[in-house]
Amino acid sequence: LGAVLGASMQCPGSLLSNLVARFSPALQPVHARELIHILTEIKAVSLVRMVKPKKAGLWSKPEPLKLEPFDILHDDSEVLVEPSVDAILLLGQFIGNKFYTTDFVCQCPCHPDRRM
Repeated sequence: LGAVLGASMQCPGSLLSNLVARFSPALQPVHARELIHILTEIKAVSLVRMVKPKKAGLWSKPEPLKLEPFDILHDDSEVLVEPSVDAILLLGQFIGNKFYTTDFVCQCPCHPDRRM
């Protein structure tokens, strides 16, 4: 969760597809999206859809980009991830200050005495 937030803070305004691709070998794309949605629920990041204007012609004025609210049905290449100003503070409040006495990730359930 912290790594995904750090990547979004490193490149603010990056596309959701780029963030998912960054964590691709280590995380499945669905899991990376789920972590970003958790960050959205705790208000550490916001997701907005970028609507690209039509191609400008030779004599037409260029149209500005439009930002619309995010919907889960939008394509990842249209969604921007914007971190909030107090994103790290919100993540710290979400995680809390609980101290873990055992390392539960590295223990095999069938060999509790052996560490990986």
